[in-house]
Amino acid sequence: MCAIALSLISFGVSVPELPESTTAEAARGYLTDNSAALRLFGISMAACAVLLIVVVGQLRSLMAAAEERRGSLRDVAFGAGILCAVWLLVSGSFHAATVFDGIEGLPDEIVLSYYGLMSVGDTLGSASTFAKGALMLAVGLAAVRTRFLPRWLGWLSIVLGAMALGGGLGVVDNPVTGALWYAGLIGFALWPLLIGVTLLVKSVKRA
Repeated sequence: MCAIALSLISFGVSVPELPESTTAEAARGYLTDNSAALRLFGISMAACAVLLIVVVGQLRSLMAAAEERRGSLRDVAFGAGILCAVWLLVSGSFHAATVFDGIEGLPDEIVLSYYGLMSVGDTLGSASTFAKGALMLAVGLAAVRTRFLPRWLGWLSIVLGAMALGGGLGVVDNPVTGALWYAGLIGFALWPLLIGVTLLVKSVKRA
């Protein structure tokens, strides 16, 4: 259920587009006009971080039970999942810090620094593509090898993980790596839903 909730929240999370102007007046107006949306974004990202930690913990336990010997895939999946959760928490806090603290009476320099934190959060989001890819690849490889998840889901996880890594590795701006990046982003939001539904169906069959 946590995986399903994570996927649903992920699809509903969005942040208002930043204005092209980076003046203090534009930043102050943006933060004031979008305070409710930024606050909701921060709370949603924190919720996603908690849910993701629960999900990767459950996956690690299932992978450990399915593996006959000590394997590294469960550790890779868990570590990558924790890194993704850290990104969700940090990025959400960078976007919402200003509206939680309030900008009334703050000098322009401080307002601009808060505004700059949002760009840092977006940069972390781009870097987290590698962690997302590693998580999905590790789970997919373990599923194909041990069948703790259906093999079709294992292969799909491998494809989505490879796409995420391919998008993150693109150092040259071109349509191919851009398409891979967006495909990996959407795939990572959809992936927990597939995991959650699959595990829910398996638990119902065992009952």
